[in-house]
Amino acid sequence: MLASQPGPMTLEDFLVWEAAQDAKWELVDGRPVPRSQRWGVDPVTGMAGASFRHNLIAANILRHLGNRLAGGPCFALPSDQMVQNADGAARYPDVVVECGRPQNTARLAQEPRVLFEVLSPSNTARQQLRLIADYQVIATLQHVVFVEQAEPFVMLWTRNADGWRAVEHKGMDAALPLGAIGAELTMAEIYERVSFDPVGEND
Repeated sequence: MLASQPGPMTLEDFLVWEAAQDAKWELVDGRPVPRSQRWGVDPVTGMAGASFRHNLIAANILRHLGNRLAGGPCFALPSDQMVQNADGAARYPDVVVECGRPQNTARLAQEPRVLFEVLSPSNTARQQLRLIADYQVIATLQHVVFVEQAEPFVMLWTRNADGWRAVEHKGMDAALPLGAIGAELTMAEIYERVSFDPVGEND
């Protein structure tokens, strides 16, 4: 059961508080927010959280990208790795590529280079814009990837000399170039064993 939602916090206070909770929380505008609220609440079960398809896509990204990066300076990490973004806020992306020096006890990524967010049908354009605005201020970050569930569609944001640029990638034959880490991820890998049958709005 989630704890009652407290008032405004500094990042330091939030990290201490969140470590004592049974579920994951994110810090947004100085206030703790349950991470499960990203995915809505299932109207039948009343349970909050991500769907099987969401988790399968995230697992595919983690596995294939981890294999690409093996032996190099960067690591693909799951959604338990927190990143600090705008104004001292903190979030848990679905997949983080960390290129900093490993610190076994660190809860915050030291040098996040690439972030992946697997979107849910309930995510609005406004929510996506808020995420990208928060993430783009991270100095070490070079790519932010939004991955759709209902079809093979990915929006790849990349930092350039003149700012950030978004490029769409569609279809199972496409590939995702991640130049900042010298790797490529194919759409077939991202959506391996994924069914595109219709789902509920909270999946």
